Amino acid sequence: MTDCIWQAEIGEGPLIAFALHSGHKLRDEVTQFSALDDQERLREEDPYTDNWTSIVPSRIIAKRSRFEVDLNRTREKAVYLSPEDA
Repeated sequence: MTDCIWQAEIGEGPLIAFALHSGHKLRDEVTQFSALDDQERLREEDPYTDNWTSIVPSRIIAKRSRFEVDLNRTREKAVYLSPEDA
């Protein structure tokens, strides 16, 4: 098993689907700083969003949890400090 952040499948055509928050993996050194247990974290992630990306031949699937690498937030906004941040 590779320890990658994302997986790409490249096919024919101009469309690419991106499952931005499909990942659930955390490195051990990150897990120790998480206040959420595994099931709580899974509920806050978007599991299985990679399934819908199969509608196009090219897709990118995030493998890391959004709690380690949040690909659509700036570094300053990546850690939720209040419910409004989510």
